[in-house]
Amino acid sequence: MVEPNVLGGWDVRPEATTTRQSRHTSRDDAVEAARALGGPVVVVGLRGEVLARYDGPEDAAPEPPSPAAPERQAAPERPAAPAPQRPAAHQAARRPGMRLGQLLTLTDQTDSARRLLLEDSAPKPAIRKAKAAGVPMESAAAPYQDTPSRYGGPMNISAYEALRHDVAEILNGFAWLAEHAAASSDEPLTGTPRRLFVTSYLGVSLAHVLFHRAAGPVPAHGALEPYVASILKASRGIFSFSVQLENDVGPDQAMTAAEVMAYAEEHRQLVRPETGQVCAAPTRLIERTIDAILTGTGADAARSRLPDLVDFPMLWEFYRLQDQVGVVLSTYRTVMNQVTPMASAGDPNRLFSAVIPSGPAKGQQFGQFTAAVLAEITEAQAGMNRALGRSDNARPVSLEDLLRML
Repeated sequence: MVEPNVLGGWDVRPEATTTRQSRHTSRDDAVEAARALGGPVVVVGLRGEVLARYDGPEDAAPEPPSPAAPERQAAPERPAAPAPQRPAAHQAARRPGMRLGQLLTLTDQTDSARRLLLEDSAPKPAIRKAKAAGVPMESAAAPYQDTPSRYGGPMNISAYEALRHDVAEILNGFAWLAEHAAASSDEPLTGTPRRLFVTSYLGVSLAHVLFHRAAGPVPAHGALEPYVASILKASRGIFSFSVQLENDVGPDQAMTAAEVMAYAEEHRQLVRPETGQVCAAPTRLIERTIDAILTGTGADAARSRLPDLVDFPMLWEFYRLQDQVGVVLSTYRTVMNQVTPMASAGDPNRLFSAVIPSGPAKGQQFGQFTAAVLAEITEAQAGMNRALGRSDNARPVSLEDLLRML
């Protein structure tokens, strides 16, 4: 069964259960994932009405996605398309606004080599499809004795083989992001943890902007340049340990790339705690990437091809609002943990009437604070759509949406 979710996308679940199998931002992708499970597929609307039925894999293509979901192409088997050029401003169209969950979520997108952007954390149907299409997904034991935390751990050797041909483009891209971030930020980005945090955050936001902007969006499958996908993957890893680094030493600490690598090793930041999977890039390459961000050494920002793909002001505004949402959610989680013990179990009225005992919202009722948070996140959602050239008419963020994001 395929059904809409509160984030504006589509969920897939076996009809006899209530457990979600996978989540997608377009209806077409959800139908494709449901078909992969086998058997007939039923698409239902918000009120449970049947919108379409598909009895087998040879049925006609699904109807276009609803206006609430982004217009994305399915993944037909075709030669890789060239990456689109940056659109001119006058070409921008007022496409429908997207919900926050759609704007901030990547699932089964691929690059032009058909590699999944999320690799092994993508939805299972997408992983099965990639393997069936012959996309290499080989694992190997990490041989890096200079980083003992990784040595012998499972790593995605195919992912590294895919990126090692684009090292110059990757380093130039990171240098370009760091250089423009420093010029755009209201705060100095001289501290190592903060510079790594902002630059890697931009590297993650880059993919969202390219896929979701109104004018010249990159198709979800088979078009994104591999070096851009590699920037995303590297950014996710750097972002993770930059957050921990800020917490441990503060945002303004001066550190060399070698010192950052020593920190990452000491704190096992190159190992995924849940699975034991380790980063596949050689230690020297990781250090070179960090150095390119911190100093520009070994890279040439002026030779990056990223400005051919995206206007930095659009990327910066999207990142700024995305970071704002993250800060608001973190604050809300802290306040909710404060007031939850003050309410009787299962009594939402007591919870929302509880007075916040300390912090920036001290003295407010939790219900008032919640309403203010919802308003702020809804405005950020509208701002992100405007930054992308979309309409800001997406449905406001609800309390259920907020709780799902925590």
